[in-house]
Amino acid sequence: MLDSLRNKTGGWIAKIFIGVLAASFAVWGVADVFTTRPTDTLAEVGTRQISVQEYSNRFQRQLRQLSQQLGQPLTAAQGRQFGLDRQVLGSLLRDAALEAQADQMKLMVSDTTVAQRIADNPQFQNSQGVFNKDQFLALLRNNGLNEQMFVVAEKQGLIRGAIATTIEQGAAAPKKFAEFAHKFRNEQRDVAYISVTVPEASIAEPSDSDLKTFYDANPQLFAIPERRVIAAIQVTPDTLTDRIQISDADVAKRYEERKSDYATPEKRTIQQITFASVAEAAAAKAKIDGGTSFLDIAEEKNLSETDISLGTFTRDSLPDQKLAEAAFALAKDAVSAPVEGKLATVLLRVTNIEAGSQKPLSEVAGEIKKALQIDGARDEILNIYDKIEEFRASGQSFADIAKELSLSVVETAPVDRTGHTETGALVENLVDTSGIVRAAFESDIGIDNDPVTTGDDGYVWFEVRDIQAASTKPLDDARDDAVKGWKAQELRKAVLAKAQDLKKRAEAGETLAKLADEAGVEVKTQQGIKRNEASEAFDAAAVQALFAVREDGIAVAVDGDGKGAKLMKSTPVLAVPFDSQSAEAKSIAKELSTAFSNDLYAQYLADLQRRLGVEIDERVLANAGSQSNQRGY
Repeated sequence: MLDSLRNKTGGWIAKIFIGVLAASFAVWGVADVFTTRPTDTLAEVGTRQISVQEYSNRFQRQLRQLSQQLGQPLTAAQGRQFGLDRQVLGSLLRDAALEAQADQMKLMVSDTTVAQRIADNPQFQNSQGVFNKDQFLALLRNNGLNEQMFVVAEKQGLIRGAIATTIEQGAAAPKKFAEFAHKFRNEQRDVAYISVTVPEASIAEPSDSDLKTFYDANPQLFAIPERRVIAAIQVTPDTLTDRIQISDADVAKRYEERKSDYATPEKRTIQQITFASVAEAAAAKAKIDGGTSFLDIAEEKNLSETDISLGTFTRDSLPDQKLAEAAFALAKDAVSAPVEGKLATVLLRVTNIEAGSQKPLSEVAGEIKKALQIDGARDEILNIYDKIEEFRASGQSFADIAKELSLSVVETAPVDRTGHTETGALVENLVDTSGIVRAAFESDIGIDNDPVTTGDDGYVWFEVRDIQAASTKPLDDARDDAVKGWKAQELRKAVLAKAQDLKKRAEAGETLAKLADEAGVEVKTQQGIKRNEASEAFDAAAVQALFAVREDGIAVAVDGDGKGAKLMKSTPVLAVPFDSQSAEAKSIAKELSTAFSNDLYAQYLADLQRRLGVEIDERVLANAGSQSNQRGY
C-alpha cells in the first residue's frame, strides 16, 4: 500500500532529499508550494492553479533525476523525448486535484501533528536520537527552503495521502480472480508434434515485378539510417597518462604507504573447546600436556570434530582479538593455555597454517606507476578543461585548440545513432561511444556543444562535421537483399500453407504418426509446457499457438527463421490444485489487489478532475518548454 501511495502522491521534496529526508516524508510526498506563484498560470484544476514556475521547477528536478539514472546529463529536449513534460504536468494536475478536493472537504492537519512528524524524523536528530533544530534548519537552508515552507508542504502532502488512503483502504480483488489467475498461470500441456519443411530450392526466382512489389511493401528492410561524422577532443585519465612523469622514488613511496595492499595475510585453521571456568580449562590443558589428545578432551565433553571447528581466519578477521593473539602465537598442532575470550574460556588448537606473502616492489611497480599516472592525470584534466573552455570562448577551432594543448582531434567515420558505421562495425575511436553519439545526434553542424563527461572523470568536446540524411537504398543497389528477402517471405508462406493443409487432415482424424511417415520425419513430444515459458525447442510463437487451441486441439506455428513449422497436437495435463493459503496464491492475490487498487485510484482521479474541471493553457505550456531549453534544463 505504501509503495503505491509513494507513486501516487510523492512530491518533490522527497526527490530533492534523496538519502536525506526520512521515509516518512517520502511516503506521502510534498507539493511544489515553496516558490512564489507567478501571475502566469499554466493550468487550473478547480480552485487550484499551477504556475509556470511550479512546472519549470519540477521539470528541472525530474530531468536531473533522470540524468542521474542514465548516468549522463540530458537536455530538456531529450527529457521531452522520454515523455517527461507530460509526466510532470500529469503529476501536478493530480496533486492539484487532490488539494482542491481537500479544500472542499475542509481537511486539515494540525501543526502539532506535523511538528511531531518532523521531530520523529531520524535525519533531523542528533546521535542521541533527539530532534536537533539547528540540524533541521541547516538541511532546509542547504536546499533553499525555510521552516514555514516545509511545514506548509508537509501539511498538504499528508492531506493528499489521507485522501488516497481512504480511496484505497480495503480495496481488494475478488477472491475468485486469484483462482482464475492461478489456473491461467499454471496451466500445462503436453504436446506431440512433427516438423514441417519445404525445400528452399523449390522457391522460384522472383520476377522484376515481384521484387518491386516486395521492395515497396518493406521499405524498412532497405532503410539507410541517418549518419553523422563526429570530431572529438577526448581528455581522460587514459589519454593523459603519458604526460605524467612518475619517478622510481614516487613508486617506492606509494608502495611503502600501501604495502598491505600487495600482501596476502597468513591464515590459520583453528579448533576450540569451551569451558565453564578457567580452572576447568586449566585442568584440561594439564591432561593434554600429560599425553591426552585435544580430540579426546572434546570427546569427553560429547563434542565432535565438527563441533569444535572454529574455521579458517586471518589475524584481523577473527572476531575476538584475544583469541586471535593466542591462536597466531601457536605452532601448528599446538594447544594454547586457557584463553578468556569475550564469550567463554577456551582452549585453542591450530591445525593448519597458510603462510602469508608480500609481493615485492619489482612485481607491482608497473601497476603502482600506472595508478599514480591516473591520479596525476585527473588533476591535469581540470587544468586542461579550463584552458579548452577559454579557447572555445575566444572562437578557436578544434584543430587550433588541440595544437595549442598538444592534444589530438579524432574524427569518426559516418555513424548512426547506435554508433555503428556503414559496415556494421561499432566505431572504435571514441572513449564513450554511446554518450558522445547520443549527444551528437541531439546537436547539429555549427553548434557549440557542452562537453560530455565520461565515467572516469574525463571530458569529451565534440562537434558534428557532417550529416548524411536518412534515405532508402535504391532497388538496383538493394537487388540482392530484395531477392533474399522475397525468397524468405515465399518460403515462410509455403511452409505455413503446407502446415495448414496437414492441420486440416489431422483435424479430420489422421494421426500425427501417419503424417510423419509420409513426410519421413518422427513424432516428437514435449511435456509440461506452460503458457509463459518459452524454450529453445518451443519459442514464444509456438507456445502461444499451443495455448490458443482447446486442450486437445491441433495447432500450427511457423519457426522463427521461417524455414519450418510445427504441427502440434495438445494434450491437457492435470491442473495444479489451487491452495488459497500457498505462498504463490497469496502473491497472486496481492498482485491482483494492487492492480485493482491502482485502477480504482486512477478512476477516482479521472472522475475528480472531470468534476473539478481541468484547463491547460497549451500556449503557456509550450512557452514553458522553450524557456527550459534556454535555461539549459
